Amino acid sequence: MPLFLSRLSYLYVLIIRSSDRRKIRKDVVATVRFEGLFEVEYKDSKVCFGSSEQPAGSFVISLLNQNDRDQLWHRFLLLSDSAVHRVRDELAHGYVNCGHFVSAGDAAARAFAQLTELLPISEEDAKRGAQMIRDLFCIENAAVLQEYFRKRAELSLLSPEAVADGDAFAKFIPDSAFFDEAEELRKEVVRILKFTDQLPSDIEDVCNRLDEFVSITALEADKKEEEGLLWEEPVPQVVHYDKKHLLPYALQAFEGVPFSVIQCHSFIRHDKDGSPVFAKRISFDRLFDLIANDFFEGLHCGHYPRRCAVCGKVFLMCDATRQKYCNSPASIKVRGKILTCKLYAAAMGKKERAKDDPVVRVYDRICQYIYTAKSRKQLTASDEEAFCRHAAQLKEKVRRDSSYSFEAYTADMAALVAKVKRRMNG
Repeated sequence: MPLFLSRLSYLYVLIIRSSDRRKIRKDVVATVRFEGLFEVEYKDSKVCFGSSEQPAGSFVISLLNQNDRDQLWHRFLLLSDSAVHRVRDELAHGYVNCGHFVSAGDAAARAFAQLTELLPISEEDAKRGAQMIRDLFCIENAAVLQEYFRKRAELSLLSPEAVADGDAFAKFIPDSAFFDEAEELRKEVVRILKFTDQLPSDIEDVCNRLDEFVSITALEADKKEEEGLLWEEPVPQVVHYDKKHLLPYALQAFEGVPFSVIQCHSFIRHDKDGSPVFAKRISFDRLFDLIANDFFEGLHCGHYPRRCAVCGKVFLMCDATRQKYCNSPASIKVRGKILTCKLYAAAMGKKERAKDDPVVRVYDRICQYIYTAKSRKQLTASDEEAFCRHAAQLKEKVRRDSSYSFEAYTADMAALVAKVKRRMNG
Protein backbone atom coordinates (compact mmCIF):
# COMPACT_ATOMS: atom_id res chain seq x y z
CA MET A 1 0.00 0.00 0.00
CA PRO A 2 1.56 3.35 -0.96
CA LEU A 3 2.43 5.78 1.80
CA PHE A 4 0.29 8.58 0.43
CA LEU A 5 -2.83 6.71 1.56
CA SER A 6 -3.14 5.24 5.01
CA ARG A 7 -3.49 1.52 5.38
CA LEU A 8 -6.63 -0.26 4.25
CA SER A 9 -8.64 -1.83 7.05
CA TYR A 10 -11.91 -3.73 7.06
CA LEU A 11 -15.19 -2.85 8.71
CA TYR A 12 -18.04 -5.25 9.23
CA VAL A 13 -21.04 -3.32 7.93
CA LEU A 14 -24.68 -4.36 7.74
CA ILE A 15 -26.06 -4.49 4.22
CA ILE A 16 -29.84 -4.46 3.72
CA ARG A 17 -30.67 -7.25 1.29
CA SER A 18 -34.27 -7.95 2.33
CA SER A 19 -37.31 -6.01 1.14
CA ASP A 20 -38.34 -5.77 4.78
CA ARG A 21 -36.02 -3.01 6.10
CA ARG A 22 -36.56 -4.13 9.68
CA LYS A 23 -34.92 -7.48 8.95
CA ILE A 24 -31.24 -6.92 8.34
CA ARG A 25 -28.82 -9.48 7.04
CA LYS A 26 -25.29 -9.16 8.33
CA ASP A 27 -22.89 -9.52 5.42
CA VAL A 28 -19.19 -8.84 5.64
CA VAL A 29 -18.23 -6.12 3.18
CA ALA A 30 -14.80 -4.51 2.88
CA THR A 31 -14.91 -0.73 3.06
CA VAL A 32 -12.17 1.84 3.21
CA ARG A 33 -11.15 3.26 6.55
CA PHE A 34 -8.56 6.03 6.30
CA GLU A 35 -6.33 7.05 9.20
CA GLY A 36 -5.51 10.08 7.05
CA LEU A 37 -5.98 10.80 3.36
CA PHE A 38 -2.28 11.56 2.96
CA GLU A 39 0.60 9.92 4.75
CA VAL A 40 4.19 11.11 4.36
CA GLU A 41 7.45 10.12 5.98
CA TYR A 42 10.35 12.46 6.78
CA LYS A 43 13.89 11.25 7.28
CA ASP A 44 17.36 12.65 6.66
CA SER A 45 16.04 15.97 5.19
CA LYS A 46 13.88 14.08 2.69
CA VAL A 47 10.17 13.42 2.30
CA CYS A 48 8.88 10.02 1.18
CA PHE A 49 5.49 10.18 -0.49
CA GLY A 50 4.07 7.13 -2.23
CA SER A 51 6.97 5.57 -4.12
CA SER A 52 8.90 8.86 -4.50
CA GLU A 53 11.62 10.34 -2.28
CA GLN A 54 12.51 14.02 -2.63
CA PRO A 55 14.10 16.81 -0.57
CA ALA A 56 11.81 18.14 2.17
CA GLY A 57 9.87 21.12 0.86
CA SER A 58 9.45 19.75 -2.67
CA PHE A 59 5.61 19.79 -2.63
CA VAL A 60 5.68 23.58 -2.84
CA ILE A 61 7.52 23.53 -6.16
CA SER A 62 5.03 21.50 -8.20
CA LEU A 63 2.16 23.55 -6.78
CA LEU A 64 3.67 26.99 -7.52
CA ASN A 65 4.79 25.98 -11.02
CA GLN A 66 1.27 25.25 -12.29
CA ASN A 67 0.88 26.93 -15.70
CA ASP A 68 -2.76 27.91 -15.21
CA ARG A 69 -3.74 27.93 -11.57
CA ASP A 70 -7.12 29.57 -12.26
CA GLN A 71 -8.12 26.76 -14.60
CA LEU A 72 -6.99 24.17 -12.06
CA TRP A 73 -8.91 25.94 -9.30
CA HIS A 74 -12.11 26.06 -11.38
CA ARG A 75 -11.78 22.38 -12.24
CA PHE A 76 -11.66 21.34 -8.57
CA LEU A 77 -14.41 23.85 -7.77
CA LEU A 78 -16.76 22.18 -10.28
CA LEU A 79 -16.03 18.75 -8.80
CA SER A 80 -16.84 19.93 -5.27
CA ASP A 81 -19.74 22.25 -6.09
CA SER A 82 -22.79 20.10 -6.77
CA ALA A 83 -23.08 16.51 -5.54
CA VAL A 84 -20.53 16.92 -2.74
CA HIS A 85 -22.34 19.91 -1.21
CA ARG A 86 -25.68 18.17 -1.53
CA VAL A 87 -24.62 14.98 0.21
CA ARG A 88 -22.86 16.89 2.99
CA ASP A 89 -26.13 18.74 3.65
CA GLU A 90 -28.12 15.48 3.53
CA LEU A 91 -25.82 13.79 6.05
CA ALA A 92 -25.99 16.83 8.33
CA HIS A 93 -29.81 16.54 8.32
CA GLY A 94 -29.86 12.77 8.84
CA TYR A 95 -30.83 11.70 5.32
CA VAL A 96 -29.11 10.00 2.36
CA ASN A 97 -30.20 9.76 -1.27
CA CYS A 98 -28.50 6.73 -2.87
CA GLY A 99 -28.08 8.38 -6.28
CA HIS A 100 -26.62 11.56 -4.80
CA PHE A 101 -24.35 9.49 -2.57
CA VAL A 102 -22.80 7.55 -5.47
CA SER A 103 -22.43 10.76 -7.55
CA ALA A 104 -20.62 12.50 -4.70
CA GLY A 105 -18.22 9.56 -4.40
CA ASP A 106 -17.50 9.71 -8.13
CA ALA A 107 -16.76 13.46 -7.90
CA ALA A 108 -14.45 12.92 -4.90
CA ALA A 109 -12.66 10.08 -6.72
CA ARG A 110 -12.12 12.20 -9.84
CA ALA A 111 -10.78 15.05 -7.71
CA PHE A 112 -8.35 12.69 -5.99
CA ALA A 113 -7.19 11.26 -9.32
CA GLN A 114 -6.31 14.78 -10.53
CA LEU A 115 -3.95 15.39 -7.62
CA THR A 116 -1.17 13.98 -9.83
CA GLU A 117 -0.93 17.55 -11.19
CA LEU A 118 -0.15 18.93 -7.73
CA LEU A 119 1.71 16.17 -5.89
CA PRO A 120 4.30 13.53 -6.84
CA ILE A 121 1.70 10.74 -7.06
CA SER A 122 2.01 8.16 -9.82
CA GLU A 123 -1.05 7.63 -12.01
CA GLU A 124 -1.29 4.04 -10.82
CA ASP A 125 -1.36 5.09 -7.14
CA ALA A 126 -3.86 7.86 -7.89
CA LYS A 127 -6.19 5.45 -9.68
CA ARG A 128 -5.94 3.00 -6.78
CA GLY A 129 -6.82 5.74 -4.30
CA ALA A 130 -9.73 6.92 -6.46
CA GLN A 131 -11.09 3.37 -6.65
CA MET A 132 -10.90 3.05 -2.86
CA ILE A 133 -13.04 6.19 -2.58
CA ARG A 134 -15.58 4.79 -5.09
CA ASP A 135 -15.73 1.58 -3.06
CA LEU A 136 -16.57 3.63 0.01
CA PHE A 137 -19.38 5.47 -1.80
CA CYS A 138 -21.16 2.36 -3.06
CA ILE A 139 -24.94 1.89 -3.13
CA GLU A 140 -24.75 -0.70 -0.34
CA ASN A 141 -23.09 1.76 2.05
CA ALA A 142 -25.72 4.35 1.17
CA ALA A 143 -28.37 1.82 2.24
CA VAL A 144 -26.49 1.22 5.50
CA LEU A 145 -26.55 4.93 6.27
CA GLN A 146 -30.25 5.13 5.43
CA GLU A 147 -31.00 2.34 7.89
CA TYR A 148 -28.75 3.96 10.47
CA PHE A 149 -30.62 7.27 10.25
CA ARG A 150 -33.99 5.47 10.29
CA LYS A 151 -33.13 3.63 13.51
CA ARG A 152 -31.87 6.82 15.12
CA ALA A 153 -35.16 8.50 14.19
CA GLU A 154 -37.12 5.63 15.75
CA LEU A 155 -35.16 5.98 18.96
CA SER A 156 -35.76 9.73 19.06
CA LEU A 157 -39.56 9.13 18.84
CA LEU A 158 -39.68 6.90 21.90
CA SER A 159 -41.67 8.42 24.75
CA PRO A 160 -40.13 8.83 28.20
CA GLU A 161 -42.43 6.04 29.41
CA ALA A 162 -41.14 3.67 26.71
CA VAL A 163 -37.57 4.51 27.62
CA ALA A 164 -38.36 3.89 31.27
CA ASP A 165 -39.86 0.53 30.32
CA GLY A 166 -36.81 -1.59 29.86
CA ASP A 167 -38.52 -4.19 27.67
CA ALA A 168 -40.05 -1.64 25.29
CA PHE A 169 -36.80 0.24 24.98
CA ALA A 170 -34.76 -2.91 24.31
CA LYS A 171 -37.10 -3.79 21.43
CA PHE A 172 -36.05 -0.68 19.49
CA ILE A 173 -32.38 -0.64 20.30
CA PRO A 174 -30.24 -1.84 17.35
CA ASP A 175 -27.33 -4.06 18.11
CA SER A 176 -24.31 -2.05 19.19
CA ALA A 177 -22.08 -3.40 16.42
CA PHE A 178 -24.34 -1.99 13.72
CA PHE A 179 -24.57 1.39 15.43
CA ASP A 180 -20.78 1.68 15.93
CA GLU A 181 -19.91 0.53 12.41
CA ALA A 182 -22.48 2.73 10.74
CA GLU A 183 -21.23 5.76 12.69
CA GLU A 184 -17.65 4.98 11.63
CA LEU A 185 -18.83 4.73 8.02
CA ARG A 186 -20.58 8.11 8.31
CA LYS A 187 -17.42 9.73 9.69
CA GLU A 188 -15.29 8.34 6.85
CA VAL A 189 -17.76 9.60 4.25
CA VAL A 190 -17.86 13.06 5.84
CA ARG A 191 -14.07 13.23 5.87
CA ILE A 192 -13.81 12.46 2.16
CA LEU A 193 -16.55 14.97 1.31
CA LYS A 194 -14.96 17.65 3.47
CA PHE A 195 -11.57 17.08 1.82
CA THR A 196 -13.07 17.43 -1.66
CA ASP A 197 -15.09 20.46 -0.64
CA GLN A 198 -12.01 22.23 0.74
CA LEU A 199 -9.72 21.51 -2.22
CA PRO A 200 -10.39 24.74 -4.21
CA SER A 201 -9.99 27.04 -1.18
CA ASP A 202 -6.93 25.09 0.02
CA ILE A 203 -5.21 25.46 -3.36
CA GLU A 204 -5.97 29.18 -3.57
CA ASP A 205 -5.00 29.92 0.03
CA VAL A 206 -1.72 28.01 0.17
CA CYS A 207 -0.60 29.33 -3.25
CA ASN A 208 -1.21 32.95 -2.19
CA ARG A 209 0.75 32.48 1.02
CA LEU A 210 3.65 30.73 -0.68
CA ASP A 211 3.77 33.43 -3.39
CA GLU A 212 3.99 36.00 -0.60
CA PHE A 213 6.91 34.15 0.99
CA VAL A 214 8.80 33.89 -2.31
CA SER A 215 8.25 37.62 -2.95
CA ILE A 216 9.34 38.62 0.57
CA THR A 217 12.58 36.60 0.46
CA ALA A 218 13.40 37.91 -3.05
CA LEU A 219 12.92 41.54 -1.94
CA GLU A 220 15.00 41.04 1.20
CA ALA A 221 17.82 39.43 -0.80
CA ASP A 222 17.83 42.33 -3.27
CA LYS A 223 17.81 44.85 -0.43
CA LYS A 224 20.84 43.30 1.24
CA GLU A 225 22.79 43.34 -2.01
CA GLU A 226 21.93 46.99 -2.66
CA GLU A 227 22.48 48.34 0.85
CA GLY A 228 25.98 46.94 1.25
CA LEU A 229 27.54 46.35 4.66
CA LEU A 230 27.17 48.24 7.95
CA TRP A 231 30.72 48.39 9.24
CA GLU A 232 29.85 49.53 12.76
CA GLU A 233 29.05 45.91 13.60
CA PRO A 234 30.56 42.58 12.56
CA VAL A 235 29.59 41.96 8.95
CA PRO A 236 26.06 40.42 8.95
CA GLN A 237 26.57 38.15 5.97
CA VAL A 238 24.38 35.07 5.54
CA VAL A 239 26.25 32.25 3.81
CA HIS A 240 23.04 30.30 3.34
CA TYR A 241 19.52 31.14 4.43
CA ASP A 242 18.58 28.72 7.18
CA LYS A 243 15.68 28.25 9.58
CA LYS A 244 16.74 31.22 11.72
CA HIS A 245 16.57 33.68 8.81
CA LEU A 246 13.65 32.15 6.92
CA LEU A 247 11.22 31.45 9.75
CA PRO A 248 10.19 35.11 10.34
CA TYR A 249 9.27 35.49 6.65
CA ALA A 250 7.38 32.19 6.70
CA LEU A 251 5.45 33.16 9.83
CA GLN A 252 4.60 36.48 8.22
CA ALA A 253 3.15 34.69 5.18
CA PHE A 254 1.25 32.09 7.25
CA GLU A 255 0.30 34.42 10.10
CA GLY A 256 -2.72 33.27 12.10
CA VAL A 257 -3.36 30.17 9.97
CA PRO A 258 -3.35 26.92 11.96
CA PHE A 259 -2.66 23.63 10.21
CA SER A 260 -3.17 20.27 11.85
CA VAL A 261 -2.12 16.65 11.51
CA ILE A 262 -4.22 13.53 12.09
CA GLN A 263 -1.42 11.35 13.42
CA CYS A 264 2.33 11.64 13.91
CA HIS A 265 4.62 8.71 14.74
CA SER A 266 8.37 8.94 15.37
CA PHE A 267 10.55 5.88 15.01
CA ILE A 268 14.03 4.64 14.06
CA ARG A 269 14.43 3.32 10.53
CA HIS A 270 17.52 1.57 9.18
CA ASP A 271 18.99 3.02 6.02
CA LYS A 272 20.21 1.01 3.04
CA ASP A 273 23.66 0.68 4.58
CA GLY A 274 22.14 -0.47 7.86
CA SER A 275 22.75 2.74 9.79
CA PRO A 276 19.88 3.92 12.02
CA VAL A 277 17.97 7.03 10.87
CA PHE A 278 15.37 8.98 12.87
CA ALA A 279 12.11 9.23 10.91
CA LYS A 280 8.57 10.42 11.48
CA ARG A 281 5.36 9.52 9.69
CA ILE A 282 2.54 12.08 9.53
CA SER A 283 -1.07 11.74 8.33
CA PHE A 284 -3.20 14.59 6.97
CA ASP A 285 -6.81 15.10 5.93
CA ARG A 286 -6.36 18.41 4.07
CA LEU A 287 -4.19 19.43 1.14
CA PHE A 288 -3.43 22.77 2.85
CA ASP A 289 -2.09 21.00 5.94
CA LEU A 290 0.07 18.68 3.84
CA ILE A 291 1.65 21.50 1.79
CA ALA A 292 2.12 23.86 4.76
CA ASN A 293 3.73 21.16 6.91
CA ASP A 294 6.10 20.13 4.11
CA PHE A 295 7.02 23.79 3.56
CA PHE A 296 7.99 24.25 7.21
CA GLU A 297 9.79 20.89 7.29
CA GLY A 298 11.84 22.15 4.34
CA LEU A 299 12.66 25.40 6.16
CA HIS A 300 13.87 23.35 9.13
CA CYS A 301 16.40 21.74 6.76
CA GLY A 302 17.35 25.05 5.09
CA HIS A 303 15.30 24.29 1.96
CA TYR A 304 13.17 27.10 0.59
CA PRO A 305 11.52 28.08 -2.71
CA ARG A 306 13.09 30.73 -4.96
CA ARG A 307 12.07 32.06 -8.37
CA CYS A 308 14.51 31.50 -11.25
CA ALA A 309 15.82 34.74 -12.78
CA VAL A 310 15.68 33.25 -16.30
CA CYS A 311 12.49 31.19 -16.71
CA GLY A 312 10.52 32.59 -13.77
CA LYS A 313 9.73 29.13 -12.38
CA VAL A 314 10.15 28.33 -8.71
CA PHE A 315 12.89 25.93 -7.67
CA LEU A 316 13.99 24.52 -4.32
CA MET A 317 17.14 26.02 -2.81
CA CYS A 318 18.99 23.27 -0.96
CA ASP A 319 22.73 23.86 -0.80
CA ALA A 320 23.73 26.79 -3.02
CA THR A 321 24.96 30.04 -1.49
CA ARG A 322 23.31 32.49 -3.87
CA GLN A 323 21.93 30.37 -6.67
CA LYS A 324 19.79 32.49 -9.00
CA TYR A 325 18.95 30.03 -11.75
CA CYS A 326 17.33 26.60 -11.81
CA ASN A 327 18.45 23.46 -13.62
CA SER A 328 15.30 23.19 -15.75
CA PRO A 329 15.62 23.46 -19.55
CA ALA A 330 15.45 27.09 -20.68
CA SER A 331 12.84 28.02 -23.27
CA ILE A 332 15.50 29.65 -25.51
CA LYS A 333 17.98 27.71 -27.63
CA VAL A 334 21.65 28.65 -27.82
CA ARG A 335 23.33 27.57 -31.06
CA GLY A 336 20.51 25.12 -31.65
CA LYS A 337 20.86 23.47 -28.24
CA ILE A 338 18.46 23.60 -25.32
CA LEU A 339 20.39 24.52 -22.19
CA THR A 340 19.40 24.64 -18.56
CA CYS A 341 18.65 28.07 -17.15
CA LYS A 342 21.98 28.07 -15.31
CA LEU A 343 23.96 27.23 -18.47
CA TYR A 344 21.93 29.72 -20.48
CA ALA A 345 22.71 32.46 -17.95
CA ALA A 346 26.41 31.56 -18.17
CA ALA A 347 26.27 31.74 -21.98
CA MET A 348 24.65 35.18 -21.76
CA GLY A 349 27.28 36.50 -19.37
CA LYS A 350 25.15 36.17 -16.21
CA LYS A 351 26.86 33.25 -14.55
CA GLU A 352 27.35 33.29 -10.83
CA ARG A 353 30.97 34.40 -10.57
CA ALA A 354 33.14 35.14 -7.61
CA LYS A 355 30.90 38.03 -6.56
CA ASP A 356 28.38 35.43 -5.41
CA ASP A 357 30.99 33.97 -3.07
CA PRO A 358 30.37 35.46 0.41
CA VAL A 359 34.09 35.59 1.18
CA VAL A 360 34.85 37.51 -2.01
CA ARG A 361 31.82 39.78 -1.52
CA VAL A 362 33.16 40.93 1.86
CA TYR A 363 36.66 41.40 0.46
CA ASP A 364 35.50 43.37 -2.61
CA ARG A 365 33.32 45.73 -0.59
CA ILE A 366 36.10 46.51 1.87
CA CYS A 367 38.57 47.13 -0.93
CA GLN A 368 36.03 49.39 -2.63
CA TYR A 369 35.62 51.29 0.65
CA ILE A 370 39.40 51.76 0.87
CA TYR A 371 39.69 52.85 -2.80
CA THR A 372 36.92 55.44 -2.28
CA ALA A 373 38.64 56.86 0.79
CA LYS A 374 41.92 57.13 -1.11
CA SER A 375 40.25 58.85 -4.09
CA ARG A 376 38.82 61.43 -1.66
CA LYS A 377 42.34 61.97 -0.32
CA GLN A 378 41.35 60.66 3.10
CA LEU A 379 44.07 57.99 2.85
CA THR A 380 47.53 58.01 1.37
CA ALA A 381 48.68 55.58 -1.32
CA SER A 382 50.80 53.68 1.23
CA ASP A 383 47.81 53.42 3.57
CA GLU A 384 45.69 52.06 0.73
CA GLU A 385 48.30 49.46 -0.18
CA ALA A 386 48.76 48.33 3.44
CA PHE A 387 45.03 48.02 4.15
CA CYS A 388 44.31 46.17 0.89
CA ARG A 389 47.23 43.79 1.54
CA HIS A 390 45.85 43.03 5.02
CA ALA A 391 42.37 42.37 3.55
CA ALA A 392 43.91 40.02 0.97
CA GLN A 393 45.76 38.13 3.71
CA LEU A 394 42.52 37.63 5.63
CA LYS A 395 40.82 36.38 2.48
CA GLU A 396 43.59 33.85 1.85
CA LYS A 397 43.53 32.77 5.48
CA VAL A 398 39.82 31.91 5.45
CA ARG A 399 40.40 29.95 2.23
CA ARG A 400 43.35 27.91 3.49
CA ASP A 401 42.83 27.60 7.26
CA SER A 402 39.87 25.36 8.13
CA SER A 403 39.99 26.46 11.79
CA TYR A 404 39.46 30.10 10.75
CA SER A 405 35.67 30.44 10.50
CA PHE A 406 33.69 32.75 8.27
CA GLU A 407 32.36 34.55 11.39
CA ALA A 408 35.93 35.23 12.56
CA TYR A 409 36.79 36.43 9.04
CA THR A 410 33.93 38.93 8.98
CA ALA A 411 34.77 40.13 12.50
CA ASP A 412 38.41 40.73 11.49
CA MET A 413 37.27 42.53 8.35
CA ALA A 414 35.00 44.76 10.46
CA ALA A 415 37.96 45.51 12.74
CA LEU A 416 39.99 46.43 9.66
CA VAL A 417 37.28 48.88 8.57
CA ALA A 418 37.29 50.43 12.03
CA LYS A 419 41.07 50.88 11.72
CA VAL A 420 40.64 52.51 8.30
CA LYS A 421 38.07 54.92 9.78
CA ARG A 422 40.44 55.93 12.59
CA ARG A 423 43.18 56.64 10.05
CA MET A 424 40.72 58.67 7.94
CA ASN A 425 39.74 60.77 10.97
CA GLY A 426 43.37 61.31 11.63
